[in-house]
Amino acid sequence: MLALGGQIKAAICLTGSGQALLSHHLGELDAALGWEAFLKAIADYTALFDHRPACIACDAHPGYRTTQHAQGMGLPVVAVQHHHAHLAACLAENLWPRDAGRVAGIILDGTGYGADGTVWGGEVLLGDYDGIQRVAHLAPAPLPGGDRAARQPWRNLLMRLDQAGLADIADRWLGDFPRDPVRAAAQAGVNAPMVPRPGGCLTRWRPRWGYAGPRRASKARRRCGWRRWPRTRPRRPIRLPETGPPSTPRR
Repeated sequence: MLALGGQIKAAICLTGSGQALLSHHLGELDAALGWEAFLKAIADYTALFDHRPACIACDAHPGYRTTQHAQGMGLPVVAVQHHHAHLAACLAENLWPRDAGRVAGIILDGTGYGADGTVWGGEVLLGDYDGIQRVAHLAPAPLPGGDRAARQPWRNLLMRLDQAGLADIADRWLGDFPRDPVRAAAQAGVNAPMVPRPGGCLTRWRPRWGYAGPRRASKARRRCGWRRWPRTRPRRPIRLPETGPPSTPRR
């Protein structure tokens, strides 16, 4: 099997004989250089390892370039729901046997094309490698800008705080951002799909809460200037406050 993955932070994976070979990071495929690197990686890896896939795996999103490319390769296509892939990856990483039964997984990711054709975001899934059942999810909130919110997570944070009745905190935290136009767009329903996703609220804004980890909070806050987010993904669990954001970082 040749797995093509999604549209953002792309990589490919070759599988066979009980093994999987993951490629290097290929970037974002809506950029010309990223797409060129993606096509070259497929050609180079399959040639180097003499890999002849019998089928292609891709994201279930019909608008992704990887999905469209998979459908044009002339091989059987296996479409995988985005958050099912996250659950299955966690199972594989922890060596969960295929016959060990279903597990409950909390998937707090960005948006993904749901099995019901709607946009998914924050789910509790019950499932295994072969299938999932969506048993619960976060309440939907507007996502002004659509895909742009993935690169500007303050939009999602603004909507989540407003939805929770914390507009005053949103105004204080996001004072340097154009809140009013975004709120107006969300209220009018202009390019603001309803999405149950936490997105970057938990990870990219944690320096704002003072939870960047030992000796990293002040550095991360200086780097993001309260307005941007760390360039690296978190490598440790995030401990959230019980009653609200502290005024100073914990040491």
